[in-house]
Amino acid sequence: MVKENQDDLQSLQKILDDSIENAGEFIKKEFKMPQNSFSASEIVKLFQGRKTVSMATVTVKGEPRVAPVGGHLYRGYFHIPSVNKAARTRHLLKRPGISMTYYEGVDVAIIVHGKAILIDNKDETFNELVQWTGENVDNWGDKNEGVFIKIIPDSILTFNRYP
Repeated sequence: MVKENQDDLQSLQKILDDSIENAGEFIKKEFKMPQNSFSASEIVKLFQGRKTVSMATVTVKGEPRVAPVGGHLYRGYFHIPSVNKAARTRHLLKRPGISMTYYEGVDVAIIVHGKAILIDNKDETFNELVQWTGENVDNWGDKNEGVFIKIIPDSILTFNRYP
């Protein structure tokens, strides 16, 4: 089941198109852009259900931290369930820069760079995300500790070896 509407797809496609236009020559060549890039509708089709992604944050000392986490696509944005006491969440509260990568071997890659915002149970979207993802983060950790990390992308670079 897909939750994205036409506006969500258009917004996602604009980010994808802008990302291709602004990509460096090396990545354009290596990822064979735009011929081997995913469209918004292809990403939505691919990103059904929970996917294991690599998420990167930065410590106060500027040290990168990467971890495998579950990720979801909802309304054209990537969301990661977590708790507000997690190190990654604390990093993002002070330094909202975030990167996420989904890949399947060397054949598929979706690389997202952007800013994180936290959605907690005071946000109207929180319950929608719990229902959509099946991730009842309100039961994680102490009461009212669950959050969703929403990535507002600056760029999304994609590669599909077999478009």
